[in-house]
Amino acid sequence: MKPRETKGWRLYLNSLPAPNRVAERLQMKTLVAIFIVIGSVYAQAQVVYVGDGVTGVVTEYDNGAIGNVINTPVSALAVLGNDLFIGSPDGVSKYDATTGALIDANFISGISVTALTVSGDNLLVGIHPYFALYSALNGALFDHDFMNVGEGNEIAVTALSSNAIFASTTVTSAVGQYSIAGTLLKTNFITLSSPGGAGSLAVLGNNLFLENGSEYNASTGDLINANFDIGGQLAVSGDYLFALNGQNLVEYDITGTVISNHLLGIKPEYLAVVSVPEPSTWMMLSVGLLLGPIFVAERYRQRIGSRG
Repeated sequence: MKPRETKGWRLYLNSLPAPNRVAERLQMKTLVAIFIVIGSVYAQAQVVYVGDGVTGVVTEYDNGAIGNVINTPVSALAVLGNDLFIGSPDGVSKYDATTGALIDANFISGISVTALTVSGDNLLVGIHPYFALYSALNGALFDHDFMNVGEGNEIAVTALSSNAIFASTTVTSAVGQYSIAGTLLKTNFITLSSPGGAGSLAVLGNNLFLENGSEYNASTGDLINANFDIGGQLAVSGDYLFALNGQNLVEYDITGTVISNHLLGIKPEYLAVVSVPEPSTWMMLSVGLLLGPIFVAERYRQRIGSRG
């Protein structure tokens, strides 16, 4: 007997033999998931924060236009989700990366910060010559001597891949490789042509970029491109590399192609990039969530009709 359509999808499923019932449920779940995924595919806008350590100003740029301006001492920047961390000689303060609103002025206090790097839900905080490990969620200290990368007053920079940390100091002629746990793996993972350090570091995919304009394989340390014209402080967001080059903010894809180049009008020293959903994101997600159930309902109607 054909079940009445008004009694719903569950009644129809229960009327099927057990093997068919399982297969039908799986098909419907798969279809709904596909529509939701289609609806959730979105473009991300890159909102950039740059810091000027001389003037003590952190400025937001959205597609080249000035947004939020935060007046605070700055010696390092980092972003995790919607949290913007600003390092200074007094510690680390935490801001809302979308609005620029202060969340916690004393997120981490009592330290002089030379560098910040996000590692999962943790912050690697440069307190030369060490990197201390803190929680990026609540500022709790996990390990004050997490990683020793230099001597005395050497200022170090770091970058992370999925399974390694790379570090270089202002007086070395190499980039060292460390485990995610902070253990030294290789002192001279990359040998530089002269002392002075690698400058800023960034990892995009399996490529390690150095501020001096060179690109290396992040797994092997092999040179890929000795003339990747970057020029300044680096940051990665999504599939793109950002660089401060004088007064310009330049965006690259992984091949080195310039995607955008904005004149900032200032010459900042520090850089962090926030990925935020564009307005079309929510519209596309809504369409996916709407079409999924409609498609399932139509499939139900057709299945019921075929059983008549």
